[in-house]
Amino acid sequence: MEIKNTVIDNLSIRYLEINNNASRHLLFLPGWGGSLETWQEFLTKFIGAPIDVLALDLPGFGQSAKPAAAWDLENYTKFLKNAVDYFKLDHFYLFGHSFGGQVAVNFAYHYPDRLIGLFLSGAAALRPKAPALKRLIILAAKFFKNILPPPIKTMIYRALGSDYGKLDDPIMKRIFQNVIKHDLRHLLKYLRVKTIIIWGRQDNFTPLWQGQLIHGLIGNSQLVVLENIGHSPQLQSPDELYQIISNNL
Repeated sequence: MEIKNTVIDNLSIRYLEINNNASRHLLFLPGWGGSLETWQEFLTKFIGAPIDVLALDLPGFGQSAKPAAAWDLENYTKFLKNAVDYFKLDHFYLFGHSFGGQVAVNFAYHYPDRLIGLFLSGAAALRPKAPALKRLIILAAKFFKNILPPPIKTMIYRALGSDYGKLDDPIMKRIFQNVIKHDLRHLLKYLRVKTIIIWGRQDNFTPLWQGQLIHGLIGNSQLVVLENIGHSPQLQSPDELYQIISNNL
């Protein structure tokens, strides 16, 4: 296992690679706020497996450089296209978790011929509107942001399940606002690549109904529900997650 840095789209990008002599390829995209640190221990399970495994810190996360401007989903998808070209990946497997799953879905729609298979874990491909009361509270928190003490604002956002309040960097805040505008349900019915959808029954960030809806919209898909697991199966049930992936390569 090697952790390295390279330059893609004029940004310093950190990546991890395992089994780099293998002829087949599997690329992992962590979720929002995720990094190689949150996946590294799980990925060691692939050491010696007959597949080349790559994982990236997406721009703005982990130790990869932050974009100079506020990217949206299309920018991240373009970055992914340039990254797979850089690594010379063709006909590969793509695994996207949470926000990484949102990027993976958009990539699979725009570049279907590049993929052999797609894995989605707690994918944030659906961006349903928050209930009216929740939107009102968030609006009030923004309106009174110069009055409320920072700990109070953070507590409000955290209680509402929003990552926005955890962000200090203005560019990353705008990126967050950009990506949550992209609901991809209208694209899902056009995906043709074989898709394995992995969801924790106790997922509070992307509830199970979202995985079920994604499964219903992607024709060539299979839904695997992990009992007593939340949003991070790589941490909560790594052996089970590894077995699901291995069985579908």
